[in-house]
Amino acid sequence: MSIPEIAAFVATALVPIMPYIGKAGEEIAKKFGNEVWDKGKALYQAIKKKFQSDDKSKQTLKLFEEDPETFKTAIEKILIQKLSEDGDFQADVQKLVEQIQKSEKSIQQLAVGNYIAQASDHSTATVQINESKKQ
Repeated sequence: MSIPEIAAFVATALVPIMPYIGKAGEEIAKKFGNEVWDKGKALYQAIKKKFQSDDKSKQTLKLFEEDPETFKTAIEKILIQKLSEDGDFQADVQKLVEQIQKSEKSIQQLAVGNYIAQASDHSTATVQINESKKQ
């Protein structure tokens, strides 16, 4: 996985759990599954720890916690920078991402654009486009 792919996966994976991250995990774990919740929370904690090193990152993470959809792209950009600068951080995050991907339940897939198909775990996806002819 490339650094931009890791950053995109992390931001997308964290969006649905951010509203619950500060609350008791028991009820949330029921919604997402214990394994997925634990790994998602571990991923968030690793990022939070890394983002404490500078004010801009810390502030952006705070905004992401409050409104994950709006600040998702900003988190991705900072993650790309931090992952590129720190090989150990990249290895740790990539390991957590791989663990989440191997979990029984997936967190989320997101595709934006035209004519998109997504597939995972040895499955296939196709897009068939039938455009009517204008005369």
